[in-house]
Parts: sequence; C-alpha cells; structure tokens
Amino acid sequence: MFSRRRTSPPKLSASQALDNILSRADYPADRLVTKLTDRGYPKDEAERAVADAVAGGWVDDRRLIGRIVPALIRQGKGPRAIRAALAAKGFDARDIDAVDFGEILDTAEYDGRDADMVSACAEVIRKKCAVENGRLTRESCAMLARRGYTGEIMRMALEKLLSEDGDPEG
Repeated sequence: MFSRRRTSPPKLSASQALDNILSRADYPADRLVTKLTDRGYPKDEAERAVADAVAGGWVDDRRLIGRIVPALIRQGKGPRAIRAALAAKGFDARDIDAVDFGEILDTAEYDGRDADMVSACAEVIRKKCAVENGRLTRESCAMLARRGYTGEIMRMALEKLLSEDGDPEG
C-alpha cells in the first residue's frame, strides 16, 4: 500500500487529527501513530498525541480487542485464527497474549445464547461439516483447522453435538 506524504504541513494539530480519525473508527494505538505520520505529522508529535489519548482513556487496545473477538467468533473463527487476525490488525503481541477468551466469551452472545469456543465450533460443524459414523471427515477437520480450531476443541464440539441429538447433520 502506498503511503502518501504531504508537501505542506498539516493544518490541524496532531491531537485534532487524532480526534478526526477516532470519530470514524477505533484503531490500535500503533496504527494510530502510523496514520498520523502518514498524514505528515512528525513521529514524536504523533506518539505524544496517541499517548495522551491512551492516558485519557480514548484509546484502549484491550477494550477494542474485547469488541473484535466476539465478532470473529460469530464468523466461525477459532482461537488461532483470532490471534492471527488481531496481529494482522496491528495489535501488540502482549495485548494478544493477554486475551482471555473465557472472560470475553462469558460476556458475549453467540446466536442469542452464551458462547464458548466449543459451542462456536459445534455450530460450524452443524452447519458446514460432514460427519460419518460419528467422526468428522478429513476435509471437515482441515476446514476447521483453517478456521483456527484446535483438535481438542473439535473433539469436544463433536462430542457435544452427538450427546445433544445424536445426529449432528440434522
């Protein structure tokens, strides 16, 4: 992606430009610094404006992660895929490692009921996977692995489906 550099200095202060950026969408702190420097602000001024916003509570990466993770779960993503998506969005590795899926899932909803990774995986199995003789097909396992589910979560989800109604395809 090309970075455009302004030839004339920006007309707004870095803090005002940051307010404009945040009025449209939330971003990780690192990405905000990049956005400001791309708009022609010196890096130290951009970092100072973002640090002030973090100190004031306007920018909170963990709060943003807490909003993004339930949406990724509703899309059928597993823990590994969620961590990869957060890294791609520019979140700090420490914030990603600090993600407590249990806490986030306790406060989230998935199709109108309490969510957990096993329930999310079971829903994906129910909707998209082939089950033969009480076992997932190789292709289904591969698809779930691409979505970021671990083998343990797949096994528990399949057991949950089989115990609920005996026929996960129904």
